Amino acid sequence: MNLRTGRPSPRAVRDAVEQVLSQPRHRQRARELGRLLDEAGGADRAATLLEGLLTPGSSARPDQAARPDQATPSGTGQ
Repeated sequence: MNLRTGRPSPRAVRDAVEQVLSQPRHRQRARELGRLLDEAGGADRAATLLEGLLTPGSSARPDQAARPDQATPSGTGQ
């Protein structure tokens, strides 16, 4: 499967999706990546990191962003 063309055709995209959905190893890897994302703080932490990158003057770096398990008593993580 190779979708690295400038504009893959709808059929190429459909075929690639069908290929991925039909292979158990892809489902297994997706579950593993989901678990790792949860362990790293989930979607909320990802959003916080992205917002930090988009905020002018922000010095937020992924290794400095508070994780939910490291939040301050106020729950803000800051």
